[in-house]
Amino acid sequence: MPPNTIPKIQRINLVATTLHLKAMGINDLLSFDFMDPLSSQALISTMEQLYSLGALDKDGLFTKPGRKMAEFPLDPPLSKMLLASVDLGCNDKILTIIAMIQTGNIFNRPREKQAQVDQKRAKFFQPEGSHLTLLVVYEAWKAKNFYDPWCFENVVQQQSMRRAQNVWKQLLSIIITSQQKITLQNKHNEKLVGVLHETGSPGVVVLCHGFLSTKECDIMMNISVALENEGISAFRFDFAGNGESEGSFEYGNYWREVEDLRVVVEYLIGANRRITAILGHSKGGNIVLLYASKYHDICTVVNISGRYKLDRGNEERLGKDVLERIKRDGHIDVKNSAGDVQYRVTAESMMDRLNTNMHEACLLIDKECRVLTVHGSADEVIPVEDASGFAKIIPNHKLRIVEGADHGYTSHQAELASVVLPFIREGLQQNT
Repeated sequence: MPPNTIPKIQRINLVATTLHLKAMGINDLLSFDFMDPLSSQALISTMEQLYSLGALDKDGLFTKPGRKMAEFPLDPPLSKMLLASVDLGCNDKILTIIAMIQTGNIFNRPREKQAQVDQKRAKFFQPEGSHLTLLVVYEAWKAKNFYDPWCFENVVQQQSMRRAQNVWKQLLSIIITSQQKITLQNKHNEKLVGVLHETGSPGVVVLCHGFLSTKECDIMMNISVALENEGISAFRFDFAGNGESEGSFEYGNYWREVEDLRVVVEYLIGANRRITAILGHSKGGNIVLLYASKYHDICTVVNISGRYKLDRGNEERLGKDVLERIKRDGHIDVKNSAGDVQYRVTAESMMDRLNTNMHEACLLIDKECRVLTVHGSADEVIPVEDASGFAKIIPNHKLRIVEGADHGYTSHQAELASVVLPFIREGLQQNT
């Protein structure tokens, strides 16, 4: 054994340390007074690695990508990979892989059940490598709405998965460069909470979440990142009774949510911003179409997996005898898989939905308004035929089907962005 312990700074990988020192404004590392001196060769090798990653320029000075890399609590190569994934439109998958890597082992493997565990693990195995196996595990859990009992059933460590989910959210918040939380008041004196992703563009895309969702859902977050990467500002918000916004959650509420969207549009226009597009997913897709049918001040509308036949949705979600049950009991309490009440359907809220006619509304959309409908071919919530219903009656309409995508575009976030962004850019070019 050596007579003295080698100082830790001389034993660790210096790439991350050097990157953070550069971020602190310390440029001349060769002359920096370290408590334990480092060899010039080690520092030069470290800076060469950072140069190869694009974090330093040829003069050894911090670059803009390097400054962004320093914001991540990751080794610089992982930070570089994450930033590159944004440019390539696959950040949702790379985010997941990196988050899963940070958690360590995710499988429970007690000695007495090794054969049983290995059999369950086999269904996740990907021959391309362990990183894709981790991706498949996370996306399978996500497809079950992050349901904890799923972890037990599949011998996956629940705490590790929750840790990966938290890391995922943390990394995504760093990717999004400039967020401003904004609070508005709707016509019912309820506070609506939104987040503006500011890029400095004159126009803003307003994003509307779906039923039982929030502005933090994957689609809203990933499209915000994609827009920001294109230099387009985005505003995502929670409808009243959802997420951070005030109010009680109500079944139906279509036209009331249209008025919430109106408040957002008026706020942005009052702030001298142009509305580049309004975009909604699921019920949010219905809201943006209803808005365009009532207010003719929007040139571009994106409907992602909205429902054309609202009455069919009632039966699929609540059963064919829904009206009889409400008449008999006065309401229906809808529970989640854990047995907790998620929301209550009353006669009033049911009639609100039944009286909302998407067919009639879409006939009122201005012929100059460009509308894109996107739908997944494997949508398990809303039939893909509903997308065809919109295509038949909206005059200035484009329809795109994303093959294999489910309702939440679980494994097709990049494909969704690749369809939506060109349509929005095309609208920008036409209006300049």
